[in-house]
Amino acid sequence: MSVESPRASRLEPYLSRQEPAPTLLKMLVGVQLTGARDDAGLSQEQAARALGFSPAKLSRIEAGKGRKPPTEADVRALLDLYGTDDYEVSVLLRLLRRAGEPGWWQRYDKRLMPEWFDRLVGLQEAATTIRTFEIQYVPGLLQTADYTRAVVQRGLP
Repeated sequence: MSVESPRASRLEPYLSRQEPAPTLLKMLVGVQLTGARDDAGLSQEQAARALGFSPAKLSRIEAGKGRKPPTEADVRALLDLYGTDDYEVSVLLRLLRRAGEPGWWQRYDKRLMPEWFDRLVGLQEAATTIRTFEIQYVPGLLQTADYTRAVVQRGLP
């Protein structure tokens, strides 16, 4: 029986989220793979070469890029190469499966949303808090009719 690793056990709350948050989960899997590779003392190029991957492929996997998550076979191969314990492997593979579940925005035609925007929407969907700072104006959702009228009147010559 393997002992829970603190790095993987911090990821378990993401497994019980109601919405899958695939963008965030792909990024979390990538970050964990990067950490495991670093712990194994391998460079990205060494790991890619050992598995017959291109360095660009491993870079994309570790960055959590692309509309789809990496394949389970690729992630398993990386984790085997890095000598990752069974507990961490099981958590990462469950995260990977959740990352394959589509977010609400991914149900639309992919031609309508470029990949970079897909990533931004995915991160916003995964956010639990969004903060803004406005030095000159009250944010739009908090503006009243009187406030808006005053701003417009002051801006007119």
